[in-house]
Amino acid sequence: MSNTPKGRAPWYRTPVDHTTLKRLVQTNNRIGLVYLGGFVVALGFFGYLAFLSIDTLWSIPAFLTYGGVWFSRPQLCMKPVMVPPFAVAG
Repeated sequence: MSNTPKGRAPWYRTPVDHTTLKRLVQTNNRIGLVYLGGFVVALGFFGYLAFLSIDTLWSIPAFLTYGGVWFSRPQLCMKPVMVPPFAVAG
């Protein structure tokens, strides 16, 4: 810390070179679309099974499974919650 200017924090520099680091942090929408497609298919499938099981005792595990699929989607519901109410684009 003796070689840093006064009032500046010492920064850690990663040993990964710039081109490799740029390739690692590159975004890919395909992964998100595959996740979203799997979620929609699972939700539709278990929703249809739950609909078919109405008026039977199978409706209890069917709707529990449907609800478990619906509430296991943290990536779909966390983004709007994490945005501050007075966010300024800039």
